[in-house]
Amino acid sequence: MILPSSVSHIQNTGSRPEFLAEFQRLNPDLIEGRGSNRCDSLWDLLTPRHREDAECCFRAPGPDLRSCFLDHSELWRDKITGLPVVVAHPYCPHRESDDHHRSHREYLAKRGLSYLVSTGSWYSDQTRLVVIARVDVLDRIELPKDENSTDFLYTPSPYDVDWEMCEALKLAKEGVVRNRLARLAPEAEQEGDYLTALRFYCDTAYIDRTGGFHKLAREQLDHAKRVLTAHPDLDRYFIGFKNDKDRDYVLGPVQPLLSRVALEKRLRRLELPSEWGRFVARDRGYADAAIYSLGGEGEVIISQGGNMNMWCARVEIGGGRSLNTYAGGDPRSTYGPPNFCCEDPESAVEAAIDIWRRYETLAGEDR
Repeated sequence: MILPSSVSHIQNTGSRPEFLAEFQRLNPDLIEGRGSNRCDSLWDLLTPRHREDAECCFRAPGPDLRSCFLDHSELWRDKITGLPVVVAHPYCPHRESDDHHRSHREYLAKRGLSYLVSTGSWYSDQTRLVVIARVDVLDRIELPKDENSTDFLYTPSPYDVDWEMCEALKLAKEGVVRNRLARLAPEAEQEGDYLTALRFYCDTAYIDRTGGFHKLAREQLDHAKRVLTAHPDLDRYFIGFKNDKDRDYVLGPVQPLLSRVALEKRLRRLELPSEWGRFVARDRGYADAAIYSLGGEGEVIISQGGNMNMWCARVEIGGGRSLNTYAGGDPRSTYGPPNFCCEDPESAVEAAIDIWRRYETLAGEDR
């Protein structure tokens, strides 16, 4: 029996691998799948080809959606349509007859989805089996009968779900959003707002790439590259790309992430304040060190990232104060996104020392 790699937990105490074997026998069109965990794993169940949607999980019906439907979920795939299918094993105590799941059924129905439930599960003898899919896919799925249970449930949604209309409306909405963004990009360029144009071109390419419209994405990237070539001083740190290949095409190759060994070796050469401990690299392009000084115990962190794989420094001192580097100005609170504006780890450490000295000055004044 070949198991999906995501079904690695069948050895749990109380698990029932024979139930999984029966599920696979009844559903030969379900195979190991890949999908996105965005939006509680419901992101791509409706259509195999759609674009980014900022409101895709808008108004999800509370935390029970996970506890009753998506806990211990696995990603499977329907061979016929290529669509993902969510198979989950929640510890849900509610019976369908209690109507506790009405809001969840409505939420799924509006997305062209439905579900089946059985009290049997191969995860544990305490969990239920829930299968969520597009309604036409779900029509071909059969759950094993659980002979050990007296309240076996086989419950398709009672709602009349028009999944074709749901899919058409979703694709139409995404198309409008994408086309509007694509229209605004050249308008911003004509008005001389080149930074906005650059971001709109890249955002449109990201949307196109997400939906698998690779030719359209490349056209938008060509526009972005042209704008950046004509105006190389534009801020390129907060541009979104779908992958590193797109980033390199527009921005050019960037420095690689430093390994843990290489990073620690470079940091050992630096002269640090006596109040600082030695930097320890926890991961590639990331290191931290403990601080004990007038400002109280704290931590200094340097990390590599952003579009250009540059460096950011953050200093955290007791009392809730925390600052990080910021391009073109004074350090700012870390409640904002990190700004990778240092050329190398050495300059990031230098910036961190400057931030720490400001803390020390403030601490001395307080005393």
